[in-house]
Amino acid sequence: MTGRPLLILVPTSLELGALAEGGAFEGRAIVRLCGFGPVAAAAETARLVALYSPSRALLCGIAGSYDPARAPAGVALRPSRVLCRDVGALAADGLGVDALPLPQLEEPRVHDSLELVDGDGSVLCTVHAASGTAAQARARASTSAALLEDMEGFGFALACRAAGTPASIVRGVSNSAGERDKTRWRVAEALAAAGRYDLAKTSFLAALQRAGEFVVLRSGSALGFGVGPVLVANAAAPAIERAHVLLPGANTTANLLFRLHCPQPARVEHVVFSDILPRLAAGGADMGVCIHEGRFVYPRLGLRLVVDLGARWEETTASPLPLGGIVARRTLDPQAVAEVDAALARSLAWARDHEHEALELCRRHAQELEESVLRAHIELYVNERTHDLGDVGRRALGELGRRARQAGLVAHDAAELLVR
Repeated sequence: MTGRPLLILVPTSLELGALAEGGAFEGRAIVRLCGFGPVAAAAETARLVALYSPSRALLCGIAGSYDPARAPAGVALRPSRVLCRDVGALAADGLGVDALPLPQLEEPRVHDSLELVDGDGSVLCTVHAASGTAAQARARASTSAALLEDMEGFGFALACRAAGTPASIVRGVSNSAGERDKTRWRVAEALAAAGRYDLAKTSFLAALQRAGEFVVLRSGSALGFGVGPVLVANAAAPAIERAHVLLPGANTTANLLFRLHCPQPARVEHVVFSDILPRLAAGGADMGVCIHEGRFVYPRLGLRLVVDLGARWEETTASPLPLGGIVARRTLDPQAVAEVDAALARSLAWARDHEHEALELCRRHAQELEESVLRAHIELYVNERTHDLGDVGRRALGELGRRARQAGLVAHDAAELLVR
């Protein structure tokens, strides 16, 4: 999959630590703190969006509920709209821009309500100070359609809107809004719910590590035939045993391939995949494993190929290389999973028959925009096994699992990774 990264923002270290421990951030996302409160969240979101140019941004953390019957503690919601109720002028019915009808931004024009993508229909209200009593919470709820209260959502969404970045918010409900007795809060359950996903695009190493929780869908996988991630170096790089090597994540298939090639490198650093080539070109490291479009553009930066890890895999295993795919939680209704699998197959068939439109979609989310690079990437990794893994894909996954266990990256007693 080509792509500018997903940017995930979390307000506090407490939330970040709990979400990371639960495995919510496995994959190729950039995860950063955005700070506490709407001002800090807006400023840091704007900075990070400008720095990383993400394809989309997600705010994740806890919130209070205005209606515990509809949104009890321990569940997570994905609002479709976020409000800012603390801007404007005092009026008889509270504080809001209706009493001072001026937009916060003229272009894009924004008042005190912003739409979010991929929402569940609920509404979130962002405040500068959390409700201190149940009465305050009821008063705030009575002047809006909001179901949840937080302190960062609107600032985050406003910064994304100004940058033209699609924004989503996931909030786990930790307490009733206005409840200040924290012994009654359910923070752990709220964060577990916020970090839970039922379907995901992931590397196959990460899927192997959590095979007891997920199954692989037949459609949507990337298998390399004689190709895959490449290990590249700058001109001054020492021998690999003494090199500072950049990798795109501990749970990536690229990391497994590198470990198989070089079990004991001198120094490894895991960074966002899109940072690897710029760091190498600037002399910030000696070698790096490039994925996605990186394999096509590294020569123009003066870097040299050390080894094509995908080609080496096929030479040593006589198997295609399973890179990543779509997984579904085992607890999902099998019929629902089958419908998702069928929808993916239809989407791939449509893209094959509508090449121009598909390329335009890829270009909007790609790190490299040249059509020749996009086409080369698609031709290598979108193939018959993308439409259906089949027996070839199943056998390749079995081989990847055996090698991952030998390398110590998957527990020997871990469950087998099943294909639906």
